[in-house]
Order: sequence, then C-alpha cells, then structure tokens
Amino acid sequence: MKEYLTDFQICFLVFCFTIGYEIITLPKDLVEYMGTSAWIGVIILTTLIGISAVILIKLNTVFIGKNFYEYSIILTGQKWAKLIGLIYFGLFMIIYANFPKLYANTLKLIVYPKTPIWVFELLLYLLCFYGICKGLKNIARICEVYGVIQLILIILILFITLIEGQSVNVLPLINFYNPKEFCKGIVYNLISFVGIEALCLTTFSKKNKKVLKYTTMIITIIGVIYILIVETCLAVLGAEEVIKYSNVVLTTLRTISITMLDIIARLDGVFILIWNIGVISSALVVSYGAVHFLYFILNKKVAKNKLGLILTLICFIYSFFPTFLMHEKIVVMYTIFAFSIFTTMLIPITLFILMKVKRYDKKS
Repeated sequence: MKEYLTDFQICFLVFCFTIGYEIITLPKDLVEYMGTSAWIGVIILTTLIGISAVILIKLNTVFIGKNFYEYSIILTGQKWAKLIGLIYFGLFMIIYANFPKLYANTLKLIVYPKTPIWVFELLLYLLCFYGICKGLKNIARICEVYGVIQLILIILILFITLIEGQSVNVLPLINFYNPKEFCKGIVYNLISFVGIEALCLTTFSKKNKKVLKYTTMIITIIGVIYILIVETCLAVLGAEEVIKYSNVVLTTLRTISITMLDIIARLDGVFILIWNIGVISSALVVSYGAVHFLYFILNKKVAKNKLGLILTLICFIYSFFPTFLMHEKIVVMYTIFAFSIFTTMLIPITLFILMKVKRYDKKS
C-alpha cells in the first residue's frame, strides 16, 4: 500500500533527516578547515544539495505513483536498480548503526555521566523500531511537529546568543588561507547536509504541487541555520576557541547567561532538548530508510516489521563493540561521504539524464 505524504510533511522529512546529531559539532568541523570563511562553505554545500533536491523532485513528479526504487527499475533495469538500492541501503544502514552510538556517548558525556551508554542506545533503537512498525506516514507526522518546534527554537536561541557575541570575532569574512583545507572541509562536512535522500522514500501524487517550493525553501532555511550556528559560536568564542571543543554549541551557550530571561536564563538546557528532538526524528527517518530499501532489494518477500526487527537487533549488538569515539567518527564521516557522493549527486543526475534521453518527462 502506497503512503502518500503532504508537501509540508515531505519538506519536514528532509529537514528532520538533515538536522540531527552532527549539529552539535558543526561549527568545530567547519571552522577547523575553513576558518572564518565557513559561511562560504555552507553556501556551496547548500547550493549543491538544493540542485540535487530539485532533480529528485523532478524525477518523483514525472513518475507519479512510483517510488525511487520502482522508477529506477524502469530507467536502468532490475540489476542496476538493485545496485542503486544497495548503495542507498548502505548509506542509511551506516548512519543507523553508528549515529545512535555517537549520540549515546555524547549524551553521557554532557548530561548523564553515570548512566550506561547502552541504555540510551536501547531507548533510541526501541523508538526507531516503533517508528518502522507505524510506517512512513506516521514518521512524517512526527517530523512535521518536531520539525516546526525545532526550527522555531533553534532560530530564536541563535539570535539571542548572537547578540551576546562580538563582531570582531567573525572577521575576516573571506579568508582562504588554505584552499586545500577548505576543499577538505567541504568533503568532511557533506555529512551535515545528507538528508535529501528522504525524498527517495516518498511516492508523489498529483496533489504534491508545492513540494518543490517547500523543499527548496526548507533547504535554504537549513543553510541559514547552519550559517547562524557557525557565526554565533565564532562571535561568542572566536575561531581559536571554537576548534578546541567537540560539543562547541553547548560550550558557547554555557558561556553566556541571558539576564532578561528569568525562567530560561541557561539556554544550553533548551538546546539539549532541541538536539534530542532532532536526533530522535532523524533516527526515525534513517531507520525507516534502511528497511525501505532492503524491502525492495529482497523483492518485498520479507515484511518491513521483520526487517526492522532484524536490522535494529544487528545495530544494537554492534553498539557493544568497543570503539574509540573520535577515530570512529572520522571513519564514519568519510564512509558516509563516499556513499553520499552517489546518493546525493551521481545517481540522481544519472537517472535524470536517462529520463531525458528516454523522454519520460514528455510522456507524463
């Protein structure tokens, strides 16, 4: 049975998938490679992702009533479609297996130092399995609510914090002191923009007439939020301090106290709440994505609920393997980058070209 989403739900599915765990470390990851020119890197990445989103939306619009995997078969054939499905499954599965572990480690470090890591992982995986059982429509409804809350609170907190910073800390705005490092930063930080793959889980109907407008708008908003996060941390701490802290956003918020806000003078607590909401909604989309592609790769022979249980158990067992946090994160980031080059750019562009060559856009 097809699960059709509204335009608003589709755009917030992309938003919630994109803004997840990595937002808490984003300024450090960007400034470390790009310095005070990090905002330029964000604009470049936002533009690239925006173009890919437009291509995917065009494909979904031409092949009304079919999902990404189904029209991949039409355009490339069964064998190539399976390979494409495996690449997307690989991306979703790597994120699903590793990000709950990174999230649990970070949460234990900043909030609950006495709680075992596996408790956080178990809770998150249980939520993900519940989401898989409920289906994409219900996950999209959660993202719709969580996404709006997250969007409003993040922008509000960032503007309040930015006022407390010093403009001299963000200068010079253009500083390409090391072009090689800048390009390396683009590669490393692509993970923070992985999220348009959520479009590959959806099936468009004739009612989805404003999805292009809403999705491009939400991607632009994501870019603006990322620039605000980086510039806020730079304004408050300065470039040299930003690169010293892993959870730099929390460090920034903890260095200031807003006296005019009697109830929530400490903004770091509010941000931790927002961050948790973001991680949960992102994990729900990722877990469903892994199950969705495996379901079609196996020719729909195994129910999604069973696949969800198997994948969740595998990921939870994997989380008990000992790892070194920073080393693991670097490996995960570059692995995701390798997959995302295909999932965000090469595969959508190839399918778009095939659609044009075979004139499917003229037939629709």
